[in-house]
Amino acid sequence: EAVEEGNHLVRLLNARHSWPEMLALLRRTRDRSARHFETEDRILKRMRYPGADAHRRAHRRILVELNAILAELEIVANPQPHHWERAHAPRHLLVDHCLRDDLKFKSHLMHYGAARRK
Repeated sequence: EAVEEGNHLVRLLNARHSWPEMLALLRRTRDRSARHFETEDRILKRMRYPGADAHRRAHRRILVELNAILAELEIVANPQPHHWERAHAPRHLLVDHCLRDDLKFKSHLMHYGAARRK
């Protein structure tokens, strides 16, 4: 569902479709990310992931950045091209986090699971 939402956001941005709809989608993305991060933080702790503190800090940094981007864009009544470009930033933040941090965690989980099955 998150990937679907990200793809929908890109379509809205590329088509310059509806600024209010795009803002609503960014808010949902931020809210969904916050819930996901809360759940993941509990899992990080429970699994004794060695990079848990750094991973949690990344979650907090991403939420701060998402909120700043939203605050910046929500005051725009007549979006200009640079506003539409700025609205791509949340997707980039989340994809970067998945590729950089979540894959390391996934590797840990896979190793942890394999060790428990032995």
